[in-house]
Amino acid sequence: TIPSSITSSGNTFWAVQTTYIQWVWDDNMKNAFAYAFFHLLWTVQFLIYFCYFVIAGAIANWYFCHRDSVGRKIRGSDEYQLSNFPVAASFYRAIRFHVGTLTIGALIIAVIQFTRAVVTYIEKKTMVTNPNCLQKALFTCIKCCLYCAECCMDKINKNAYVWCAIWGDNFCTSCCSSFKLIWGNLLRCAAIN
Repeated sequence: TIPSSITSSGNTFWAVQTTYIQWVWDDNMKNAFAYAFFHLLWTVQFLIYFCYFVIAGAIANWYFCHRDSVGRKIRGSDEYQLSNFPVAASFYRAIRFHVGTLTIGALIIAVIQFTRAVVTYIEKKTMVTNPNCLQKALFTCIKCCLYCAECCMDKINKNAYVWCAIWGDNFCTSCCSSFKLIWGNLLRCAAIN
């Protein structure tokens, strides 16, 4: 870059000449974009689940602690006592013991979201000209099924994270246990939700 001066009405301005780079959108760029987009989906979902897990852990710590004779929560560092900093304690437990649990759940949702994005991309590419009714119905059905799968898995993951925050189990055990608990109390859950 070479600086050059521009003189206008007695004032001198210095401008920098720059060189522009033009990127060519080829297969390597498409592959890199697909990888970066999947990583974005996975990271965002991980952060959402991490916050959900930390809040669930802090609430579980508050809910299951014992009370003293007056009725106040007993604070301390023992097993059934409310931590002095319950959010920080839940954050520590999440970082120390459950990053893998959160990563697996976020991966499942990210795969479904990425598949939905690929189906939408294929739909946009194939429906450039006059699409027929079968194409529209097929893509609508596929997108609807993927959205339903994403919603169901998100609900299962969140229930598993609550179970994991309470009991400290791994992801698969938490999924099975929380699903069994909800299935056994289906009418009560339907009335609450």
